[in-house]
Amino acid sequence: MEAVREATPTVSRSRPAFQIAEGDLRPESVAYDPQRKHFYFGSMTKGKVVRCSAAGECQQFASGLGRVLGLKVHGNALWLLSNSDRESALLQYDLASGVVVGRFAVTGADHLFNDLAFGPSGDVYLTDTPAGAIWHLEKDAAGLTRLPGKFEYANGITLSPDGSLLYVSAFPDGIQVVDLRTHTVAPMEHRGDLCLISIDGLYFYRAALIAVQNSVMTPRVVRLVLSRDLRAIERFEVLERRNPWFDGMTTGVVIGAEFFYVANVQYVANVQNEKKDGFQPILMLRVPL
Repeated sequence: MEAVREATPTVSRSRPAFQIAEGDLRPESVAYDPQRKHFYFGSMTKGKVVRCSAAGECQQFASGLGRVLGLKVHGNALWLLSNSDRESALLQYDLASGVVVGRFAVTGADHLFNDLAFGPSGDVYLTDTPAGAIWHLEKDAAGLTRLPGKFEYANGITLSPDGSLLYVSAFPDGIQVVDLRTHTVAPMEHRGDLCLISIDGLYFYRAALIAVQNSVMTPRVVRLVLSRDLRAIERFEVLERRNPWFDGMTTGVVIGAEFFYVANVQYVANVQNEKKDGFQPILMLRVPL
């Protein structure tokens, strides 16, 4: 343990952005509306989505949902992934009215829609973790189609700027690169001293991938600098590690030249579904890119 700590010293670049008073919200993901300057958080336990200002003032946006995971704002719509024991659904909400204007679902208990990403033409791609699948909603299509290939424990997902390459974090240690023109899948090459396990959030930023790694390793945020063809990792940089505010850190969103992310989902709970020392406010951190 001493050797591990020496090899992974604290890296502290993040600063508090704002707090959410509802500490037991259990948000897994966050979305941002650049036009209205609003943040959106889903709840894994309360079946709802809240809309918050940059000062942390929040109000309910949607309710009656299942376990809400991935969220993204695209144009004038909020897209989210809602999961129940019966089905997993991709929902499209009009931001102005809060009305559902699109719904695309698959049935069965062996699905869990986890995260989503948009291509430049408006296509949606989303991960289905237990099924090891990637689903595709072509713009203006009536339903989801499944991409070829198996993606064990598929989680984080993002695309290259031209929409030709899809990046998917997969189990046990790697990022799969999908060429959407040929539908070929290959593991992303990387250095032997780089661990890619437990990537929850994955984001493309200026010829690099920003990755949130949590779960069974030291929680951290890393920048993965890509090769010229965007198919391999040439070097990496730890942006944040061993932050004392971390208590179940999870995904985030790139805003300008900063990455905003949730520091303390606070997963650890007792049998009453309450933390022994009470829930603290949800803290959003920001780290410069």
